[in-house]
Amino acid sequence: MSLKIIAGRANTGKSSFIYDEIKTQSKNSKTNLILIVPELMTYQAESNIIERFDLPGIMNIEVLSFKRLERKILEEVGGLKRQDLSIFGKIMLLKQIFEDNKDKLKVYGNSYKQSGFLKEFEELITEFKQNLVESQSLTQAAQDMDDEILIRKLSDIQLIYSEFIERTKNKYFDEEDKTNLFISLIKESAYIKSSKIWIDGFESFNRQRLHLIKNLCDYSKSVTLSLNIDSSYFDNLEVKDDFEAFKIIYDTYHTLKNFDTDIEIISVRENKSPSTEIKAIEKNIFSLNIEEYKNNTDKINIFSSLNPYSETQKTAAKIISLVRDKNLRWRDIKVAVGNMEVYETNIKRIFSQFEIPFFLDVKRDILSNPLCKYIFSILDMFIWNFKHDNVFEYLKTGFSPLNINQVQYLENHALQFGIEGDKWFREFKSFDKDGNQITAEKNDIEQYRKLFAQDFEVEREGIYNLKTANEITKLIFKYLEKDKVKEKMEKAVKAFNAAEKYEEASEHSQCWNYVMEIFEQLLLIGQDNEISLNDYRKMLEAGLGEVEVSIIPPTIDKVEVGTIDRIAVTKPKALFIMGANDSNLDTKNTEKGLLLNEERDILLENDVRLTKGADYETFKEKHMLYKLFSSPSHSLSVSYPLGLENGESLQPSLFIDILKKIFVSVKESSDLSISDELDLVSNYSGTYDCFVEKMRNFIDGYETDNIWKDVYAWYEKEEKETFDIMVKGLNYQNSMNSLEPDIVKRIYDNNMTMTVSKLESYAECQFRYFMENVLRPRERAYQKIEYYDLGNIYHSVVEKFINKISEEHQDIITLNRIKAEDEAVKITDNVLLEQADKLTAIDANHRNKYMKEKIKRVMKRTCWTIVRQLHSSDFRPKFTELQIDLVDENDEKAKEGVYLPPIEIPVETDKIKEVLKLRGKIDRVDVFENKEKLYISIIDYKSSPNDIDLEDAQEGIQVQLIMYLKALLDKGEELFGKKPCIGGVFYYYISDPVYKDKNKEKEPEEEIFKSLKLKGYVLKDKEVIKYMDKNIGSTSSIIPAAFKSDGEIRDDRTKALTEESFNNLIDTVYNKCKDMTKSILAGNININPYKKIDGKTPCKYCEYISICQFDKNLGNNFRIIGNQFKNTSRLYKAARRD
Repeated sequence: MSLKIIAGRANTGKSSFIYDEIKTQSKNSKTNLILIVPELMTYQAESNIIERFDLPGIMNIEVLSFKRLERKILEEVGGLKRQDLSIFGKIMLLKQIFEDNKDKLKVYGNSYKQSGFLKEFEELITEFKQNLVESQSLTQAAQDMDDEILIRKLSDIQLIYSEFIERTKNKYFDEEDKTNLFISLIKESAYIKSSKIWIDGFESFNRQRLHLIKNLCDYSKSVTLSLNIDSSYFDNLEVKDDFEAFKIIYDTYHTLKNFDTDIEIISVRENKSPSTEIKAIEKNIFSLNIEEYKNNTDKINIFSSLNPYSETQKTAAKIISLVRDKNLRWRDIKVAVGNMEVYETNIKRIFSQFEIPFFLDVKRDILSNPLCKYIFSILDMFIWNFKHDNVFEYLKTGFSPLNINQVQYLENHALQFGIEGDKWFREFKSFDKDGNQITAEKNDIEQYRKLFAQDFEVEREGIYNLKTANEITKLIFKYLEKDKVKEKMEKAVKAFNAAEKYEEASEHSQCWNYVMEIFEQLLLIGQDNEISLNDYRKMLEAGLGEVEVSIIPPTIDKVEVGTIDRIAVTKPKALFIMGANDSNLDTKNTEKGLLLNEERDILLENDVRLTKGADYETFKEKHMLYKLFSSPSHSLSVSYPLGLENGESLQPSLFIDILKKIFVSVKESSDLSISDELDLVSNYSGTYDCFVEKMRNFIDGYETDNIWKDVYAWYEKEEKETFDIMVKGLNYQNSMNSLEPDIVKRIYDNNMTMTVSKLESYAECQFRYFMENVLRPRERAYQKIEYYDLGNIYHSVVEKFINKISEEHQDIITLNRIKAEDEAVKITDNVLLEQADKLTAIDANHRNKYMKEKIKRVMKRTCWTIVRQLHSSDFRPKFTELQIDLVDENDEKAKEGVYLPPIEIPVETDKIKEVLKLRGKIDRVDVFENKEKLYISIIDYKSSPNDIDLEDAQEGIQVQLIMYLKALLDKGEELFGKKPCIGGVFYYYISDPVYKDKNKEKEPEEEIFKSLKLKGYVLKDKEVIKYMDKNIGSTSSIIPAAFKSDGEIRDDRTKALTEESFNNLIDTVYNKCKDMTKSILAGNININPYKKIDGKTPCKYCEYISICQFDKNLGNNFRIIGNQFKNTSRLYKAARRD
């Protein structure tokens, strides 16, 4: 039989010619009429025929792909007696072959272990089989070439390929084997013999498919094939100036010409596009001699945008305009995307915002589907011994026995207490507020643990006894059945359909079938082969990673969005090409696969013919772009971004310049300089964001186009609710109203007590205080060592150390370094043991275990430093952790009277009268008694290098030590037996600093000792200073003081206050505390953090910053504090002058 070829460029009516022939032949009902098109085009071709024939359906006409025709014939004739081998099965089989032959390989010995290698090798074998390349031909080719590297590569490839053929022979069928069987059975098919066949929409064919077409010619009634090329190109292609766009079709024709059959060529040359602009593009887009289109036109648009996001917005607005103003249907519009990874998220978000119904024509992988996550998480739990991430990956799939609330509750507990590994299989103990353990039956968290762990208790013990793929697969199916995963998947599909989420429903329903197919392939190839759990997981992931789910559009009337190759085969009325950058459209020489382009050329020279020659991808891409630019019937819009969101700049494609040369009257527009702001007005939802931005600019004093006044009036009239929300948002001020008096009364309930540090928090920021102490939202607790955990350990160790040496050493001078450090280590070990239940993070990982050693090191340094400081001082510790509070009468210290009553601050507002009781705990009180006076100094331990700032004290930010001093002075007589006098107030920085000075003359230990001296203020009294440091001279190693050579205080090196200044400071701080208390009772909770002139602000580490949303643009401002007090502060002057 003969082969009829219909040859013509784009839009010349090749498909119409075929449809007309089919329509004519359809009148003969005895003949089967078959139209073969690419898989992507089957749906569209069916629609075209129904529409063209004006029929309710098609009876004796079938639209098929080659694969569908293959299945039809194999069902008719039979012959499929072997098991199917899918891509995944081939990959697993290749893995076995590589492992068995790795010692024989010269190049690829260990390459199979690399990610993606087996997939590339599978693609190479597929290409060999599709082009009828036998393994022996590779050996023969290698004998006739000089390229040593290629010879070695071919040796390995031939070995693996021949082994693959041997192991699949008479046992498995892959897709290429099925095609060979199909070809061999064509002569037996009655269906083919009574059929007329048309083949449309293909650019090229591999040798196997050419053999198939040859057999169809021989045994069917007729075969007609269309080629997208003018017949004049068949003889003299390279003299044509746009030959590159048609090279791939030219090669296909000359291959068909070698058939042992007659070829009839029908030429169609008239471009039947209704658009003169598209005709101009089709003729010139790849031509070297461009003919200018001189007429004015609005059918061709070129625009650039700042980034892909704004480009997508502009495209959406233009689509709305076409539907609204040009009466196009959504389905008449297609969008081709240059780089789907860049645009997919933007398209989903913006098209949804603009209320554009769209179908995103991309294949979806299934690795992120809950079913795959469920299977992998089960394997991962066994492989990694129930690590946190794997456990909750499993629990959050929706297939586990726990519901989402139980999972979240369990996750909070696991994060807080570091539950992973074997801890999942131990009882979770919980305690009530009195410290009594809650029984397992009443312990919810324990019940949730059991619900999870009982499914894995036995299996985890025997998991490593599973040696084969069959055994591991049985384990997975046990869980699938127990958790009723299939039933839950079916229920989810019904829920998606009910919610009209048809794409999600389709993806879910396909996922189960694909997963089952992968398991079948896995067992088919290696069910009895030994395999580790980890290797089994890798093989399963490799297989599932190759699965791509295709979604059929749930409704017809949608804008189709897809990649260039998918949109190029459509025929839209309006086409948008987004991402027209050089990196996306301009052809680049990108080599893919195991064989390089030059190696493919060498193989071709040695008679190994592959479809994908060195230039195949380049010419294919050019023809695809030719089809794309020629596809619209009415209009074309091409756009590109100038850069990406990350700042990377981009260049336009060469096709932008070509379009400008064709259409000389078309000017490129840009959203960087909008000439007509009406372009920004689309529909209600699409215009909204831009409208809000313009109104914001108007409020800020910028000039605004009058068009937005009309938009304003439209929203006010037509969308009143949305309009009111916008106005409220534009006028929004980020401020807090004061609490009502009855709310304040309920909060404090006639029992207003708080620590001094909480009052300091109010001074830092009223809103922070409110969040921290009233609302008390909690961050999710994680198992980690917090700063306050370290602080508690440090305080506890130092307290116990001071108490012990005070009890055991009447003369502290006798205590040497070795004894002090040994004692410090013992006490630290005991404290860590005591807090082990509360501080589980300390042993959670190696980093935290190192922290234990660091704590011991810091405590050794701290305890010895304190002893040395006491060696040089006449002051001695009197009290540690001295409570200022209403203490429990059963407390040991309370029984001995070792406490101070809370500091009372009576306040009164218009509606509330209260007494604030300030509580606290003084870390250490040192005393020295001389004659009639008893001097006290307060020492507070800090984990950071703090110093007392008088200005901070006046602002209420640093009042703790001053208020403690007041409590001791006011009530200390009962505690000490006589009225105490001020000695000083100090901070001690708990640390083990590293000495970095390169001056070798200095003694490192002494320098470290000096760096740890007390920070704060001492009484401006020479005698008291000497009592504090008996060795003081021109400097002091333990306090912030120094003497001149004549024995007088050296002011520039001394931080000291007179007794009067101390008292003034106490009064000032007390009054500040009183003012803050009044403000609290007045319900003031303003967002008013302070800011010092050096930039310091409490916002930097505030955990509530995401709640307060501090923003100067919304009316928030800092309270500036700092050296502006220097000239007015009476206390500051007293600190230096007295």
